[in-house]
Amino acid sequence: MEKRREDYPDIKTRPLYYDDGSIRDFNALVLFSRGGNEIITNQTAFYPEGGGQPCDTGYFTYGGRNIRVMHVKKVGDA
Repeated sequence: MEKRREDYPDIKTRPLYYDDGSIRDFNALVLFSRGGNEIITNQTAFYPEGGGQPCDTGYFTYGGRNIRVMHVKKVGDA
């Protein structure tokens, strides 16, 4: 199902990959979460899917655990 802007709160995520294309580590705050598998953070180094380019993947570390990031999509400014 396609994600629509109106399905999410009006949140802006700062795209760190424009400031430093080689960034690998960053800290972020989770501003929104849904269903345990969708989050919106205040900033990200994960490049989203777009224009035929696949998204970045990786993981978040939280509470000593690595949480896998399998898909990144931009919706609105988040």
